[in-house]
Amino acid sequence: GGFTKFAVNNRWLFKGIIVSRLVKIPAGSALLGTTIAPTMAAGSTKENEMPAIAMARINVRLHPRDTADDILNEARSAVRKIRQVTVAWEAPPEAASRTASISSATYRLLVQQIRHMAGTELPVLPVLLPGQTDSRSYSAVADDAYLFQPYILTEAEAGEVHGRDEHLSLANVARAVRFFYDFIPEAASIGN
Repeated sequence: GGFTKFAVNNRWLFKGIIVSRLVKIPAGSALLGTTIAPTMAAGSTKENEMPAIAMARINVRLHPRDTADDILNEARSAVRKIRQVTVAWEAPPEAASRTASISSATYRLLVQQIRHMAGTELPVLPVLLPGQTDSRSYSAVADDAYLFQPYILTEAEAGEVHGRDEHLSLANVARAVRFFYDFIPEAASIGN
C-alpha cells in the first residue's frame, strides 16, 4: 500500500528507489544479481604465524544476465593490485536456469490454481529463485520449469529455510498436498 504500491506501479519513474530498497534486503539483493558468498577459508593454524599459502572458496550463483566469465573477470579485477593473489574457478558455476514463459497454458493454469487456493484475485508474479534447483536438469525435456511452493510462510518461517530448524507447518504440508492433487491432473491434460 501507500508509496510502495505507487512506486511499483510506476517503475519507469521509481526504479532507482525500488532497487535501492531491494538491495538492503538479502533476499531482494539476491534477485537483482549474481550472489557471491565466501563459504570456506584456510590459512595458518596459529594466530601469530603467517601462512605459506592461504585459500578461500566462494560460492557463486549466477543471475541469468551474468556469465561465469563476467564474474571471474570482475573478481580478478577486484584483486589485481594485491600481489600473489590469484582467482580461478575450481569448477565454473553452472549457468542460471532458463527463464520460464509467463504466456504458456501451464503458467495460466498455475495462476488460476494459485488464485483458487488463495480464494482471491491476487496478482501472481514470477520471480527469480536465487538458489540452485533441479530445474536445470529438465531443460532438455521441458519447455518451461516453474518453481512453485504453495506455502504461506511467516517472516520467521521464511528465515528458517536451510537453517538449523528448517521445517514446514502441518497447515503448509496440507496446503501443498491439496494444491498439487488438483494441479497435476489439470497440467497433465494441457496439450492433449
